[in-house]
Amino acid sequence: MLYSLETNRVLIRPLEKADQQALWHLFERLDKELFRNPVPVVDLASAGHYIDQSILDLASGQAICWALMDKASAMMIGLWHWARSNKDEASIYCCIAPECMRKGYMSEVATIMISQMPAYGLKKALASVPAQNLEARYFMLHFGWTCIEKGNDGYETWEFVYK
Repeated sequence: MLYSLETNRVLIRPLEKADQQALWHLFERLDKELFRNPVPVVDLASAGHYIDQSILDLASGQAICWALMDKASAMMIGLWHWARSNKDEASIYCCIAPECMRKGYMSEVATIMISQMPAYGLKKALASVPAQNLEARYFMLHFGWTCIEKGNDGYETWEFVYK
């Protein structure tokens, strides 16, 4: 079950093959110090490979990747990715374009995506957050996440348990 969702400003829809250029453009703009990037997008070709793999992962039920589209401009402004770790747990990766940071976009998206966890059979989520990314850490706290591990590599593991 995969469907589109929306907030006041963001259309949250499945990543599509036609998103290759927009995905590459998004990753060109991301600050590599603020995001641990498990998504191997380093050029246009790798954006296409990532989308192809996302479609295969979706078909197998192992992962779901949504494009975050600004409703006003119809431009891709971010990603929300769930990769199932086991039956009811997933690792989450999300990112937002620099021009959308600190404007409430990700709060809108996180609110609706966290509320959808039970619909996808998820009870727990894990995320890796750079320790120096204070805004991301405050964001996690705001949404009820708990830091469960401080790694030696400059990243922390955060956990969210759906109640």
